[in-house]
Amino acid sequence: MATQTVTVQVDQGMADVVRALMSEIEASGKSTADFLDQMEASQQALLVERENGKTLVKVTEDSELSETRKAVRLALDDMDAGRVKPFDEFAREMRQRFPFLAALPERK
Repeated sequence: MATQTVTVQVDQGMADVVRALMSEIEASGKSTADFLDQMEASQQALLVERENGKTLVKVTEDSELSETRKAVRLALDDMDAGRVKPFDEFAREMRQRFPFLAALPERK
């Protein structure tokens, strides 16, 4: 695969993230494209952390991220199927069900 040199000016924080990401890709022994394709196919996530002043990028099986994606997909399916109600109707029902919410202002 041909390589290309690209120069981009970024702040120090972003430069640290890019360096950490490139280090993780090199450690995997894969090309950048293969690394990213594998992450997408396996629903993996990149976790960026600062630890003792050092930026770390880790590949993680983030179950919370996976659950969030699933919930969003289900919500969109409900919208497409018409299984939703207008917010004002929902808010009115919640105010009746939970009296402490009655103090919240109604949407205009």
